[in-house]
Amino acid sequence: MNTDEKFILQLSSRFPDLKKTRTGAYSCRCVFCGDSSKSYKRSANFYPKGDSFNFICFRCDKRSSLMNVLKDLEPELYRSYMEDAKEDNPRVYWSDYNRVREVDRIYQSISTPHSFEDLKKHSEEFQIR
Repeated sequence: MNTDEKFILQLSSRFPDLKKTRTGAYSCRCVFCGDSSKSYKRSANFYPKGDSFNFICFRCDKRSSLMNVLKDLEPELYRSYMEDAKEDNPRVYWSDYNRVREVDRIYQSISTPHSFEDLKKHSEEFQIR
């Protein structure tokens, strides 16, 4: 059992009727659209893609990586997933870490008040000639 499967099983309380299929995927009911609440059908799947798992719901067409599902539903579990990812696969951790740093940098540059001269200088640089 790899790390992703361990975290999928920890999410089993959030996803009703989570069951492993013969193909190695996990089928369940979708918590995002609330499918199949009155029947036995399961429209959502966690399926293996390379070294990790992805999530898909065929009813609401929600598609996401396991990392993003954890981020949306269980932030504490997401933090422990990232700690494990840092040890197992540093590339996954650093790509997410760099994405967060980039968003922080963009937000900081947008939220920083600028002087009128700075705005005038930047607008002159982008004028059509």
